[in-house]
This record gives sequence, C-alpha cells and structure tokens, in this order.
Amino acid sequence: MLCCRTQRIYKLSIAFILLISSSLSSLMGQHVVYMEFKNDFLNYKGHGTDKYFTAGVTSGGLIDLKQNASHYLTISLSQNMYTPSNIRLAPEAISPSDYPYAGLISFNLGYQIFNPSNTAYTKGEFSWGTTGASSGARMIQRELHKIIGDREPNGWSTQVQLGNFIQTQIEYTRSILKSSWMKINCVGNIHLGSIFNTISVASEFKLDNSNDPFIGHFPKRVQPYGKPHLSLWARPKLAYVFSNLLLETNPNQAGPNLRTMNRIVYYSSVGISLQFNKVSISLIQHSNSPEFKTATKHAFGEIAFQLNI
Repeated sequence: MLCCRTQRIYKLSIAFILLISSSLSSLMGQHVVYMEFKNDFLNYKGHGTDKYFTAGVTSGGLIDLKQNASHYLTISLSQNMYTPSNIRLAPEAISPSDYPYAGLISFNLGYQIFNPSNTAYTKGEFSWGTTGASSGARMIQRELHKIIGDREPNGWSTQVQLGNFIQTQIEYTRSILKSSWMKINCVGNIHLGSIFNTISVASEFKLDNSNDPFIGHFPKRVQPYGKPHLSLWARPKLAYVFSNLLLETNPNQAGPNLRTMNRIVYYSSVGISLQFNKVSISLIQHSNSPEFKTATKHAFGEIAFQLNI
C-alpha cells in the first residue's frame, strides 16, 4: 500500500511539472517552472547525516499574469521528511528528546508582486497538506536507501500523525543596496498555521554583475542573460518560533514530551547559481542552529533547477 503511495507521489510530481510546463508554454509572458531537491547527504561534511530535516522535493511554477514580469501566480507541490539522530534504532529505543520521524506533503498556491521600480517584492502563500503515512515519506526514504545501499530506517512506525494541516505565509523583500557587483536586501516573513508559527527577519547578499537586486532562487524569477551568468549569494536569517507541533508533539501519547524548544533559531543559506540563457542551476548549502535544547546544529544541501518558458 505504501509502495503504491510512493509511486503515485513520484508520478504526481512529474505529471504536475509537465502539466505546468505544457500549460505555460501556450501563454505569453515570462513563466517559470522549477524543481528543488534537498537532502542532508549534500552537506559540507561530505557525507549524509540522516537526521532532523533529511530530505525534501518541490516542483512548481510561476505564471506571469500581466505579461510584464511583475505579477505572478505561484503553484507548487512539496514533500519533506524528518528523522531522529540514529535511524537504525528500534522504535522503543528512540529517545523522546530526539527529533521524531515525520513526513509532510502539501499543495501550495500563492501570489507574488514586484514593485514598478524592481526594488521590492511581496509574496503570499497558502498551503494545504497532510502528515503521517499519507505523506509517503516512509517508503520513499526506505526505497532510496535500498537503491544507494545505505542503512535502513527502522522507526517510521512512530512517525508524527497530525492529520491534515494548513499554513499561510507572507514575505516582504526590499533592496537596500544595489551596485554593479554587490546587492544587499532585507527580508521579513510571517508564517502561521496548524503546525508552524514563526516570525523571521533575514538579510540577503549577492555578488554578480547584473541589474537584478534579488537572489533568483527565492522569488523563482529567471532573468534571461545572453551569456552564461554566475552569482554567489548568502542569506542569514533569525527566526522566533512561537510553535512547531512537529517537535512539540510526542508520538507516544502516554509519555511526556521532553523537548525544550529554542524559541530563537538561526538559519543560513549560501549558494552559487549558474544561468545559461533561460535555465538556472543552483547549488545551495543550508544550516541551522539547534531547534531544541538536546538537538545539535544541522546542515543539508539543495540542488535547484529553474526554467523560463
């Protein structure tokens, strides 16, 4: 049953991106399709950790509503999975003070607006999804580990079951310095819903030779260049966590929840983006400080593809 769910998730993701591509190709404007692959195997240590946020995939697109690269409808499908520090442990051996097994899959719909001077943009997004076995995270991780010959996760029977969920977020990004080679932006974000509730501020630093002040990976907008274009960027972020039910829920309802949350968490993303005409490829390293008292800092990598059609 889970194998069938996994196959359906992969087929749905591929069909989703193909449907967006074929639909947008018949419309005027600068539309974008993209895919993002995240995994803690892709980290600066050179080996996978299989803990905390361990893998994720997102496929989606941007629809240029006014055909002037300023108003976009955003649509995407995403899946994320989380595991404890040691996936070889049997369910009864997993500490309630460790990260839990959890899987989420969601459909996301949003709207994104750039101001006329291209010095700021605002985006809002609504997400609806589900957790637990229906997310397909258990079978996907187990099958992928079989393919690459890695250790098998043994504790997915304890995964967090929060049922269906909704999330909404709004983010504002403003350019505060723009020169021929250096761009600096400030970012504010509010994320509210039935699982995650946070408020955060971030800075963006980009080194490249262009007129675009923004890091293309975040708004997903692709600016066509006649020659190969390279940019280096970083995005440090500080978040205040009001609640995170993935970590504040104990799958063993009869036992205590021994995780003491860190309300302030630091996140960092550093990337290099290479663009050939209408195609952009980004290699990104993400890291964050401990999310609760007994956790450790964590790092994972990402490969992202964007195509302007």
